[in-house]
Amino acid sequence: MQKILSSKARVVSSIQDAGTRKTVLQHAIENHPTVREIKTMKQKAEGVLRELNTKELRNSAENTWASLKKSSVWNSPDKKEKLAVLLQQMNRLMQDSEGNENAGTGEQAIVNQR
Repeated sequence: MQKILSSKARVVSSIQDAGTRKTVLQHAIENHPTVREIKTMKQKAEGVLRELNTKELRNSAENTWASLKKSSVWNSPDKKEKLAVLLQQMNRLMQDSEGNENAGTGEQAIVNQR
């Protein structure tokens, strides 16, 4: 059984993704990197995972939009109303992300009323 220092093990154990954790642990055992190097590996791996999650989210949004265009939601007044509220929420979310911190306050009241 191979060992690594507890300080390195703590950094490795803090990695959320099991596959990444296993890879970093194997690297730590075989190459004896410093704690700082392990932390750098963790940060890079987490950045890649965040990027993948963003790509997956974008793909999901695009697929949902394509399905929405073809759905029967357009034929139902109730569903169209709900869709309008969701679109307002999405627009305000995008405004918030562009630095408009006051956007979304009125929309929150609409959501809370339902």
